[in-house]
Amino acid sequence: MRVGVPGHPSCDDLVAAWEETKPDVVRSGEMQIGGYGDEEDVEVDPVDTCVRTALYAAEPGRWKWPVSAAPADWVPLADWYAPGLRHREGSTLHRVIQREDLIARRFERTFTTFAWNP
Repeated sequence: MRVGVPGHPSCDDLVAAWEETKPDVVRSGEMQIGGYGDEEDVEVDPVDTCVRTALYAAEPGRWKWPVSAAPADWVPLADWYAPGLRHREGSTLHRVIQREDLIARRFERTFTTFAWNP
């Protein structure tokens, strides 16, 4: 189901890029851009999980930018529900970014987690 983002100037381009790329990546699944993420198999906020994982990655220096420990400083960019991902059926990819980085358009600072419920 295609739903536009009212007032977002790149909505059509983002949807077109996903529709073009999707068949090469997965046979089924939906991409949600923005909004609120969820995780169907557990009652946790995926943003909280991403923040904890980003903090963990920052400790040994695998993340070179500042990391806020406050989930309120992060926002979801996209959730990709990938039930047809071969050998990882029931997967969800969550991509988040810190608000300051989003405002500054520093998209190289996005952080991604992968949840798999076999």
